[in-house]
Amino acid sequence: MEPRLPSSIKWTSLPKDLLNQIESVFLENFAEPATTGSFKAEGRIYKQELLLRVGYLKKASLAQNNIEVSISYNAMKENLTALIHLAVDVAASLHSDWFQSPELQIPLLWEEFQTPGRIVHVQSSRVNSELENQANLLLGGDESLISGEDPDDSEQEVLGLKRLLGLDPDEPTAQTSQQAPQSRKISPQPTKLKSRKKTK
Repeated sequence: MEPRLPSSIKWTSLPKDLLNQIESVFLENFAEPATTGSFKAEGRIYKQELLLRVGYLKKASLAQNNIEVSISYNAMKENLTALIHLAVDVAASLHSDWFQSPELQIPLLWEEFQTPGRIVHVQSSRVNSELENQANLLLGGDESLISGEDPDDSEQEVLGLKRLLGLDPDEPTAQTSQQAPQSRKISPQPTKLKSRKKTK
């Protein structure tokens, strides 16, 4: 999973508890597809970018249908939890479209979409998350390299990213799990997404 912004280098993962709850939200809202496949949520917090991927992997398939959502944000002014909820809603909207129309072409490269009150960026991919993680471990070896952290750098920047989610170093999921979108009902109808790509 690659960020959209060139400036996005160091990151911290969304807490596992939160990702599990996002997956549960998709299982609840897409019960029929869940009988023939599974959902995988992944997310990263960069200094100025929230990145969320929600994939659907059909049983006995290697190709995973992913919706990736990127949202630029200002850490000093914006509520990151609300942006995570927005990213979940956008991913759910496009997965809903996909399930209804499997032939639907969702951009393979980042494209701007307008949601009510905010611009988000969306792309799709067919990357299998498990295979990607295994490849990263083989290539990177050290987890600090995979997360974009230089072992010689100060840890303050990474700690700052974690604090954006209300993470205490001694209790990694204490506050975030309370704010996760657990049992949230996401609309079965597509959210009002409008591509901002100029047509000729």
